Amino acid sequence: MRTPTPRPTPSPNPTRRQPTRVPPPVGRQGVGASVDIISDPAGAEVLLGERPRGRTPVRLAGLAPGNYPISVRKEGYLPYAGSVRVDAEGDSYTVRVALVPAVSANSFISVSSQPPGAAVKLDGKPSGVTPVTLGPLAPGRYELTIEYQDFPTQTRTLDVKAGALHDVKARFGSF
Repeated sequence: MRTPTPRPTPSPNPTRRQPTRVPPPVGRQGVGASVDIISDPAGAEVLLGERPRGRTPVRLAGLAPGNYPISVRKEGYLPYAGSVRVDAEGDSYTVRVALVPAVSANSFISVSSQPPGAAVKLDGKPSGVTPVTLGPLAPGRYELTIEYQDFPTQTRTLDVKAGALHDVKARFGSF
């Protein structure tokens, strides 16, 4: 007598690859133009004007013709600000944004005084005389000291942000 060879039985829940989901539209459905905003890295917050509209990738739908300011921001990255021009209803546009890591952006401190010629120290180290630009600097906290002969020393603590130019002005006397 022959023993039948066992056959695999199909699973009641077969495994299938799920199709990539298109982001849901944000805005008026079925009317107007659409703009897909894609960022690298994904998951960045998108603002249309001043209003949050979701996280990338996102589709903004129902846009009337016109110019729209767009901001894309994500913690740890420099923000992107730009605009998209919608020419006609029914058009589709794609905006691709490559966000730059904040740590790679150089920061600077611009120091000026009235009158000019004040001595500047950054974290206790002589750094020049006003007007002077200090940098590039890594983000962090710095102590800035500005000294002018016969006047009290001015000291400021600065929280330097990545990619920013910090402007510091000192006044000595009655100018």
